[in-house]
Amino acid sequence: MGETMNEEEIANRDKLILKGLKFHGFHGVKPEEKKSGQKFLVDVDARLDLRPAGKSDCLSDTISYTEIYR
Repeated sequence: MGETMNEEEIANRDKLILKGLKFHGFHGVKPEEKKSGQKFLVDVDARLDLRPAGKSDCLSDTISYTEIYR
């Protein structure tokens, strides 16, 4: 896992917001939850250092929304 950041370090990062990610999962306590599954709606706030991507303008230096979604 990554290193822990304090509040100031987090505030100084770029913020990527993904809202309304929809998933269908088969976990829960009840047997019907495991059999039929249920829908999950997730919002993600990710704090990242995107300075290298801004400097290079290179796609490989940034983060993929698809990877966060996975």
